[in-house]
Amino acid sequence: MMVCRLGKLSLLMNPRPLGMPEPIRVWMLDLLSIVPYYTGHLCASLSRKTEVRVALASINYQYDLDYFRRQRIRNDPGLLNVACRLGRAPATARRVLKLIEYFVNLTALLIRFTFSRPDVIHVQFLPLASYGLPVERWLLQLARAFGIKLVHTVHNVLPQDSGDRHKSGYKSIYQLADRLVCHDIHAASRLTIEFGVQPERISIIPHGPLFVEGSRSRSSSRSRERLGLAGDGCLV
Repeated sequence: MMVCRLGKLSLLMNPRPLGMPEPIRVWMLDLLSIVPYYTGHLCASLSRKTEVRVALASINYQYDLDYFRRQRIRNDPGLLNVACRLGRAPATARRVLKLIEYFVNLTALLIRFTFSRPDVIHVQFLPLASYGLPVERWLLQLARAFGIKLVHTVHNVLPQDSGDRHKSGYKSIYQLADRLVCHDIHAASRLTIEFGVQPERISIIPHGPLFVEGSRSRSSSRSRERLGLAGDGCLV
């Protein structure tokens, strides 16, 4: 709290110099918290940059409720954020409630476009698209109509174990994006060959480790020694 107050005081005492551009306003979109650790690390890194102002649209992750707080990130789910706290409720009931929450929060996001529009929406996951539902695509189309730039991280080119059932829907989604981020050359090649995405719209950024905080104090050799592994053996 003290850090926040000092930060605000610093801004008041040292206003943004004339001519300096306003920070880029980014909404990170992972409303159901499908990839919380990836999204959390990304938001935490972006929040340290003065030229970016990032807001995370996501419910809390039900298996690690305090994760975003530990990363010093304030997630904004919209209107509802209840299902993640019902750990002992039947799984079916939790899924139904999460679906209701999702539609309510998605609607709230649409209403926000009327009053406050970000410069960029960075999509992490569109859960309904994996079931062939077009609701999220309509949201992105509306965002484009408002002049909002779209970035889409392609964690999986197509939903796992779905074959090509949803290929046409995802092709429409990928064509809406101004920039697509994928994690390896294989995914980038598929986007170009199978989905007609121009290579200049694709950025390849390797995934990287997400749990590095606890291991920084221990060297690779000490870790091998602790686990009883040879010092020069190949590890996968």
